[in-house]
This record gives sequence, structure tokens and C-alpha cells, in this order.
Amino acid sequence: MKAVVRLIVTLALFSASTALAQITAADALLLVVHRESKELAIFKADGPKLTPVKKIPVGNAAREVYVSPDGRRAYVSNGKDKSITVVDLANLDTIATIKDPLLDSPDGGIVSADSKTVYVTLPLKNEVAVIDAATNKVTKTIPTGGDAPRRIILSPDGKQMYVGFNKGDSIGVIDLTGAKPVHYIKTGDEPRGGFAFTPDGKILLSGAVEGDTVAVVDTTNGDVKRIMGVPFSPQRIEMTPKGEALVLSGGQGHSLTVIGNIYSHDKTTAVPVGKAAWGLAQNEDGTIAYSSNYADGTLTIIDVTNHKVLDTFAVGKDPNGVAYRPARRGTQSGN
Repeated sequence: MKAVVRLIVTLALFSASTALAQITAADALLLVVHRESKELAIFKADGPKLTPVKKIPVGNAAREVYVSPDGRRAYVSNGKDKSITVVDLANLDTIATIKDPLLDSPDGGIVSADSKTVYVTLPLKNEVAVIDAATNKVTKTIPTGGDAPRRIILSPDGKQMYVGFNKGDSIGVIDLTGAKPVHYIKTGDEPRGGFAFTPDGKILLSGAVEGDTVAVVDTTNGDVKRIMGVPFSPQRIEMTPKGEALVLSGGQGHSLTVIGNIYSHDKTTAVPVGKAAWGLAQNEDGTIAYSSNYADGTLTIIDVTNHKVLDTFAVGKDPNGVAYRPARRGTQSGN
């Protein structure tokens, strides 16, 4: 009964679009996109404790959210509106809506390490859009050579981009200097199940949602070292600072698999999450993970260290993409 009351109170408090809790620029934030209600929900994050802060309107069919490395901006892809909402994370306000004829059904995205360039996949055009973060203008598009690009990640040195496609069995590697694909790596059926690098950047993990596998790719030569089976439909992958792989499975899988050793599957545990898990993020030290579960409108908080669920609570209909903004140490409120 207490749990039911807590869920009702949480939803009631978070029904308004105005700020519910005061934050500073130094606070860690968790961002959750709600596709049906067209909102970006913002929580103050203190490890396993989440405090609702604000809901910001975004566009139609919003599914993905990605944060600039400097922690100042969040970008939300609005698929049907063919636009991207830009949010100032200091003031928690929309500062721009990027619209361009080239932005046909924008989907997964990432921001460069210097926070100056935004890359967004365009599944209907088989391209990646390149956006100048200073002007919020599309500067060009890059062909991917694959069918329906969905997820991307930049190499640690920023020279290459890896692309996961909705169709096929290979990921693409794009040379960002030449702005063109250079080769493809066979990793598994429908390889849009997310990416993550090991802490040293030498290994890339790539998920295949139809193959129910994760490929271990040597980034020095593109060789696939091994392919491991994981629970049904791996949607996202995160790598903790300790080198543990977190694989979120959606559909009937609805679990977060914590893999202690990506070469041997040692110390592997599957932790249950909600129905149709879709978004995944982790805190700074990788001890806490957050899963959005769109079929039951919940968010699951997982203790990664002890492999257990700490809490599952209602956040509203259709939560999709999730992103974590680490605490910005040494900053002043509003900066």
C-alpha cells in the first residue's frame, strides 16, 4: 500500500511543467524523454535518489536525448517533426529548435568531446547530419553506406564514427576527416543495439538486437574478437569505469545484464527491469544504472555493484531515451 501511495504522490508532484526542486549547475541530472507526451523529464540525481525537477516540452516522436560533454546542453531528436530541441541545462530552458530540410526523421545522436559538433543519424536518408553547436545549424550530412542508421559513437580520438544500422549484419566505420565510410565490420543481425568502449578505448562493444548478441571488436584493426550471447533484444550498452559491461535487453528480455569479463562471461548477472526497456544511463562511477521501461511507464534504478534493483517507480507514459549529466564540479549556479 505504501508503494502505491508513493507512486501516486510522485506522479502528482511531477504533473506540472514548472520547477519542483531547486538545482545548481553543479548538480547531477538524469534526463528522460517521453515520446507520447512530448516532454523531457529532468531529475536531480544523487546516486539512487532521484528528485523531480522539471518537464520541458519537446517535439513529436521524440525518442533520443544526448548531452554535450561539457554538461551545458541536451539535445532531443524529434523524429516526426524533423527537428532537434536544444535545452540549456543550467537554466533548464529550451534555447533553440533546430529545423532543416536535411533533418529527415532524426534519431540517435552524440556530441563531440569538445562539445562543438553534434552528430545525428537520419535513418530515412541513410546519412548522419553534422550540426554546429555554436550556431545550431546543419553544416552537412555524411553518407553511411548502410541501411537505416540508428546509433552512433565516436572513437576516443574523435577521428572515426561507428554506426549501428537497423538492417543488415554489419556496423559502419566513418572517417570524419574525409566524411565518408571506410569499412564495415560484421557484428550480428540488426546491429543497432548500442555501443560502448572499454575504459582504455581498445575494445568496442556492439549490440545486435535481432541476433541477441554483443560483439567484442578490436578497434586497432577492426577484428571481431568474440561474439557473446545476451538476453533477448539488447537495446543499449554502457561500460563502467571498472570495465564492467551493462547490457540492457528490451522486449521479452527486460533485464540489465552486468558482465564482469567481456572475454569469458565471468561474473555475469541479469537484473530484472521493467517491460520494454529502452533507455539506459549510468552515474559517474558506474555504481548506479537507470533503465526506462516504456511499456509500463516506469524507471528502474539498479545497484550495479551488488546486482540488484533498488527501486522501480512510475514516471509517466512511454519513457524512451535516457541520458545522465554528471555533476559539474567547481561551477556556479546558472553557468
